[in-house]
Amino acid sequence: MRTTGFKSTFNIDIDGSNFDLHYTYEPGEIETRQDPGFDPYVVVDKVYIDAEDQNGHLVKVNVAPFIDVEVDYEWICEQILESLKE
Repeated sequence: MRTTGFKSTFNIDIDGSNFDLHYTYEPGEIETRQDPGFDPYVVVDKVYIDAEDQNGHLVKVNVAPFIDVEVDYEWICEQILESLKE
């Protein structure tokens, strides 16, 4: 039996900057004799910040391609999974 995954958003503050994460959640599958199953997981699809455009209006900008690799991706995914348990 497979439970359906979903897409959602998660807001997180990292070093004083506010990020809106758009992610896909996969609930995992229970282990059976024929299938080893897998744990629930998330994949971060997009990372948005609020920024001002040239006219001073706030716009959402996808900064995923520009994020420093020092950011702990696994930690972020764990935070999202923990929030889903609440």
